[in-house]
Amino acid sequence: MRKTYTFVIALLLMMASVFIIYNLVSNNGVTGAVSVVDIAPKGFAYEEPDDLSQKNAEIMIEMAEKDIQDMRDLGFITLFASDALVEAKSLYEKEDYKSIFKLTQLISFVKKEKIEFFDRSKLLEIKKQAMKADGMESMSDVSSMQQQAMSAFNLEQLNEANEMLQHANEMLDKSAKEHNRVKLINFFSRNFLVVNWWKILLVFVILLVGVHPIFNMVTKRYVKNKIEKLKLELNKIKDLTKELQKEVFIKKTITTKTYQEGVAKYEERITELKQSIPVLQEQLKRKNEKRWFGFLKKKNKVYTAKKKVKKVKGKSKKK
Repeated sequence: MRKTYTFVIALLLMMASVFIIYNLVSNNGVTGAVSVVDIAPKGFAYEEPDDLSQKNAEIMIEMAEKDIQDMRDLGFITLFASDALVEAKSLYEKEDYKSIFKLTQLISFVKKEKIEFFDRSKLLEIKKQAMKADGMESMSDVSSMQQQAMSAFNLEQLNEANEMLQHANEMLDKSAKEHNRVKLINFFSRNFLVVNWWKILLVFVILLVGVHPIFNMVTKRYVKNKIEKLKLELNKIKDLTKELQKEVFIKKTITTKTYQEGVAKYEERITELKQSIPVLQEQLKRKNEKRWFGFLKKKNKVYTAKKKVKKVKGKSKKK
């Protein structure tokens, strides 16, 4: 009886194993059951086209091949995109055109994400150079995080790379605030009483006259520094645009389409800077004009009062 029971159990286990293996084989094996789309980067969303024909599928495969070549021209690693293309071509033989559109759209999305990541990494480098020019030296933690982001990018771990690059930007912003705070403290503490006693006296006199002039002076200084930083960033972006022009027209290491996409992003930032700088310059100009206009107005009142006094004295003498 016990042997019969054991035999039945063994037979049931064998049947279950055969059933599982059959299902795996019918779904193209263990690895075939997983598509590249299943591990797509964050933000990818498939948009089904109206035309799911064979001809349109062929066109999308050709466009995907061009996208991969563009990424290679930019020096990007394309293992993930290449796997997606291989899968798309294998599905073409099975006439699974819908899946082909998913895979080719994923390749286009990956190309866009990689170019945007590379541009944001360059902009972070510009911000670092601007802060270095302002006197901030300790940025090793930011550089380390940026290098980790680039390592993840080279391993095609786009989700991790984007998160690390965002974190590096936040770290730089935090360090910049701390740098400005320390800079302000050092300005007021470094032998201030001994070396700048006359400045303290001047500040005391200004405080007696009123707080408003001090506020205007601080605001003007802040606006002036901001204008200088924005101009520095503008020049850096113009240099990057020139580098892109060399790469597309002289070195021919990138395609015209890639060049146009890069220039479009730089021009967008240049437009923002060109709009911001004149506004700040106008604010600075108004503050200067207001200061001199107030001074001249006060002087004119004193002159008018003296003139009236002279007229009164002249009339009294005639009498």
